[in-house]
Amino acid sequence: MGRDSRPSRRVLRIGDVLDEALYGDCRGGTGPVLLMAAGQRIDTALQLRRLKDAGYSVEMPSMYPRQTVTASDAARAGFGPEDGPHREFSSRLRQAIETREALVSTAKSLFRRVQEGALPDMGAIEDATGKLACEVASDPQAHTALTYLLRCDDYTVEHSTDVAVLMAALTSILGLSEEEQRLASLAGLLHDVGKQGIPEEILTKPGALTKREYDCIKTHPSLGLEVLSGWDRCPEAVRQVVYQHHERLDGSGYQQGLKGDGIHRFARIAGVVDSFDAMSARRVYSIGVPPRLALREIYSHRDVLFDSEPVLALVKLIGVYPVGTRVLLSTGESGVVSAPNMEDTTRPWVLVDKDRRGRSLDPPFLLVWRAGDPRIVGTSAEGA
Repeated sequence: MGRDSRPSRRVLRIGDVLDEALYGDCRGGTGPVLLMAAGQRIDTALQLRRLKDAGYSVEMPSMYPRQTVTASDAARAGFGPEDGPHREFSSRLRQAIETREALVSTAKSLFRRVQEGALPDMGAIEDATGKLACEVASDPQAHTALTYLLRCDDYTVEHSTDVAVLMAALTSILGLSEEEQRLASLAGLLHDVGKQGIPEEILTKPGALTKREYDCIKTHPSLGLEVLSGWDRCPEAVRQVVYQHHERLDGSGYQQGLKGDGIHRFARIAGVVDSFDAMSARRVYSIGVPPRLALREIYSHRDVLFDSEPVLALVKLIGVYPVGTRVLLSTGESGVVSAPNMEDTTRPWVLVDKDRRGRSLDPPFLLVWRAGDPRIVGTSAEGA
């Protein structure tokens, strides 16, 4: 069957089950060669590409338009200059990067002043976190994506920035007022300010802490309150987050062993956010666990250690497969999660860049979810 004698047929797409065998021309010119058998399902982009090369009409999965962020921004966010999120999401990432960089600068100034024994510039901190809360409320996904895509050179600064962003995002998703979102982001940035009074060798110790060292670490909420004591108009919610973010629902936390509703609502939210980010953070002595596994661990302790309301909000915000996660599809192909899908957290936007044999696809394509599409069956971090 030569190319001209092929029956005309509809456009072929991933997910189609063939009602007839498809043939191509043999390179040696000795006759047709079977490409796909009748009843076989088109599962991969590679199959479509081969059919297209053989002259069939196919619809390749849509690609994101080229991103509008700069190549350097994309690289810093974990994506190459040619790959990455679609144009709209990448534009939102660019705005989020600028906001985050300003917050990082504010955090560095905050901790430097505390180390010098001076009162932090609370006006500048309020301005920065207020702007953050406003921008995160309009686009929590883009800002949240950066909490595990961008890293700075100081873990304490990075962690406090992450917690401020996530606090603002969760309170937005939970439907709290603009003022509450602003307070939450402010509390998030300040929650670990007391750690500036803990010896560096204890904070950065790679191995297990001794009882004495752990007891020293546990004093940082009280040290944080001392720092805030010079701020006469410090909001009560901020004080409670600084002092209570290590309290747990079952009373197993510190400093007071508070339980349930005895813990301030913002502190319960901060406990979820602080634990999640601490688990997934990269440090000098530890690369942390993948965000997905950190999220699973937090979820497993809902209603025991953590308030289920912010836990479920975090699952919705981050998604089952966070941005930057490399995932394996049921077709054998793999790709990188490039944007969240708030409609279905189990089906984020995936930039598929490798075929089932691990060979790079050129160009990669965006997996647009619809009936019959392949499933995500695991992540590279889990060896799936």
